[in-house]
Amino acid sequence: MVADDMWKGRFSAKQFKLYQLEMLNRYVIELNSAHDVAAILENSARMIADMLDSQGCFIFMSRQVRNQLRLETAYYFDRSNKRLPEGVDETKGITGLAFTTGEPFVVGDTYRDPRATKEIVEHFGHRSVLAVPMVVKEQQMGVVTIYAMEKNKYGEFEVEFLMMLASQLGLAVENARLMTELKIAAITDALTGVYNHGYFRTLLNAQMDSSCKNKDKLSLIMLDINNFKDFNDTYGHTFGDCILKEVAGVIKQVVREVDAVARYGGDEFAVILPGTDEDTAKNVAERIVKAVREYNFCYQDRDFTGEISLCYGIATYQGGNSTVDKFIDAADLRLYEMKKCAKKEA
Repeated sequence: MVADDMWKGRFSAKQFKLYQLEMLNRYVIELNSAHDVAAILENSARMIADMLDSQGCFIFMSRQVRNQLRLETAYYFDRSNKRLPEGVDETKGITGLAFTTGEPFVVGDTYRDPRATKEIVEHFGHRSVLAVPMVVKEQQMGVVTIYAMEKNKYGEFEVEFLMMLASQLGLAVENARLMTELKIAAITDALTGVYNHGYFRTLLNAQMDSSCKNKDKLSLIMLDINNFKDFNDTYGHTFGDCILKEVAGVIKQVVREVDAVARYGGDEFAVILPGTDEDTAKNVAERIVKAVREYNFCYQDRDFTGEISLCYGIATYQGGNSTVDKFIDAADLRLYEMKKCAKKEA
């Protein structure tokens, strides 16, 4: 191939390998310095384009959709800062072939090769394309595609090198995803999917520090499911778990994205409300209570709508020398006062 002849004119076979190893080592070091998928993809697109002297680089990741793997553009880099043309599926053509076959594909002249996507070629004006699959543990994770303005830019050297880079990229992405999952698991209540007790205290402490520093309002709602023990004793713990999961979901639907919902313990939940005074917090709590009361709770063909109810207590941070424990205790005290009133009325 023309591209291989060009490299062979500059390097011997041994120098090929030395260059690959040196660049691969630099690339792996760069990958290891990034700890999230977005940073890994951004750094990789630029580095791959540089290492293979290309105009740009597309990184496509696969996603499960209705039992089928589909490609989506995860990140792309173009030296002329051109954006992707609207209404064009860039996952087809050469990229799609590399994905469906699991084999690398090279196009030496996009103007003459029907496998190239016409709209993409016209937009970027490139003549050469190389697409290789990204495979990790025999799983198809995506495709890395590079392109250049010259004809016959890519040959066996570039194919081999890009395959190695794509393999390292796939491993880095997989490891970053696993790390993210572990971090999420460490702060999440396994049953309900909201924050766990430990992370709730960490968040509350951070919000108290921020509130004190910026003189912002901060409120805390503690919520308790009424007669939860009776439900457990009567219908079993599986039903109790179902209640906890559904209540957590309702709470998350009512509050803002900036608010933090946690399972404090047992049947008790907590909501941290940054920038919120006591009156507003009370309105939020009442909306939560109403939403839970009206929620369609069904279990084993029985309708429990209206039978699940909550009590709540609110505390608003006033700054000063208050601690996390004192803040929680203040909200808990109001919660238990409401529960006592509810029992007397019953």
